[in-house]
Amino acid sequence: TNIGSAGTMVGNPVGILIGAKAGFTFGDFLIWAFPVMLLCQVANILVTFVAFRHSLAEFDQALVDWTSGGAAEPRVALPFKRSLFVLSVTILCIALHHQAETLLGIERNAVLFLAPIFCAALVMLYRRDRARHYVERSVDWWTLLFFMMFFAIAGTLKHSGVTETLARQYTGVASGNYNLLVAGVTATSAVGSAFVDNVVFVAAFAPIIESLKNTGLAVSPLWWALLFGACFGGN
Repeated sequence: TNIGSAGTMVGNPVGILIGAKAGFTFGDFLIWAFPVMLLCQVANILVTFVAFRHSLAEFDQALVDWTSGGAAEPRVALPFKRSLFVLSVTILCIALHHQAETLLGIERNAVLFLAPIFCAALVMLYRRDRARHYVERSVDWWTLLFFMMFFAIAGTLKHSGVTETLARQYTGVASGNYNLLVAGVTATSAVGSAFVDNVVFVAAFAPIIESLKNTGLAVSPLWWALLFGACFGGN
């Protein structure tokens, strides 16, 4: 889950957050993050096959026993097909957001944020008899409120000047060694995400990288370092 989610902008909220802060597009993630994710995922799968080889053997035998018992083939229900269609359209709209924004001449990442809301609105119109239930019961409002408060904390840190102070400390530790700075961001985000939710950590750490940009540093590699550190560190 955590490794695979680093490959695209819609893997988890961390990707969306970093994409919005850094101005990355879905295509940027495919170019810079997806290949790294694939390499790490292959290594993870190989290690998993070795570490859990006995459990996998038991699973294979159980699957053979289950299928030899005449188990019926599972049928794909029509509502599932419709849901898969809506999900596919939503992901397609997100994947093509930059092209749509360029074509329409609108603000960068505007379609990225509006596409999921638009598709959700279509579902609400299609299932208007269940719309109130979806809003009241199917949306995790407590979690949304939780993230809103942490984003407020991140904004407060930036407004109070704490992030600028931390940014100066990071540049001081690096002492002109940019590779050391990238490694420091990766390690810090990995360790931090191991103790707190990685989305929360990224929300709090993002203003620091924005402050580093004000010092004249090229921060694109630092955003990718934050992405991989936060996603992989979530393990």
